[in-house]
Amino acid sequence: MPSSKPIKPAAKPSAIELAPTLAIVDAPFDVEETEQPFGKRWGGEIMTLTQEHLDALHNGKLVAVDVMNEYVVFLRLQNESNPSGGREICPN
Repeated sequence: MPSSKPIKPAAKPSAIELAPTLAIVDAPFDVEETEQPFGKRWGGEIMTLTQEHLDALHNGKLVAVDVMNEYVVFLRLQNESNPSGGREICPN
């Protein structure tokens, strides 16, 4: 005999959770051998910010970073106009 219990509709997700895109780490890690904190990656670089870079960020400028001669990442300081921090896609 079939069950008389009502079937509940599937719960709708309230938000899509994205993987983290920024992390503070104690030291560089082998991106090809570990899956932390972003999952498997195929390369990595160390870039050092100078006091000039930090001053520029504090003055509302962005720091453009060339990544492996293929991508550009724009760093900015979190402030009132960008309170959430995080990531956004650049317009073409």
